[in-house]
Amino acid sequence: MNKLIKGCLLVLASFSFFAVVGTTTGQAASKTVALPKSYRGTWYLYGGVSMDSANKLPVFTVVRLKLQSKKLNLGVYTTNTPDLKSQAWQLSIASPVTYTKRIKKGHPAVYRVLPRSMEGESLAILGKTKVKVKVLNKRVKALRINLDGDLVYAFRRPLQSHAMDTLLD
Repeated sequence: MNKLIKGCLLVLASFSFFAVVGTTTGQAASKTVALPKSYRGTWYLYGGVSMDSANKLPVFTVVRLKLQSKKLNLGVYTTNTPDLKSQAWQLSIASPVTYTKRIKKGHPAVYRVLPRSMEGESLAILGKTKVKVKVLNKRVKALRINLDGDLVYAFRRPLQSHAMDTLLD
C-alpha cells in the first residue's frame, strides 16, 4: 500500500475516532450554515504517482471527495493510466458534518468543515479560487482545501495537477 493511501487512511481514521469519541456537541452555540450549491457535489484531488514494484507500472492515486449538505464522503481510487480513467476503488469513508461560514473584510467567504459530534475541531477549511492547471495550460475553478495549514486543490474532474503526495513526506 503506498504512502498516500496509508496517510489518507490514518488522517481519516483519526477524524472518525474523534468524531465518535467526542462527548461535547456544542451545536446550540455555533452558527451552522448550509453549504452553497456551488460547493456541493463531487470534487477530485490528485494524489500523485508511485511505482508498483511487482508490475513495474506507475500507479496514479485519485481522491474523490463528495460534499453534501450534511455528509462528507471520501473515496481513494487508483489507476494505471495517466488520463486517470478506469479507477479501481481502494477505500471509502463517510462522516456526518456541519459547516460554518467565515467572512473577512475584502476576502471571499470560506467554510469550515466540522464533524457533527465535535464542533470545535475543524476537519478542513473550504474556499474557491482559480488556479493554473499544468495539464490544461489554463486557469480553472478549484476548491481550495486548507488542511492544518497545507493547501490542496480539488477539481470537478480528475486532473493530473497539484498533487497532494508531498503532504505525506
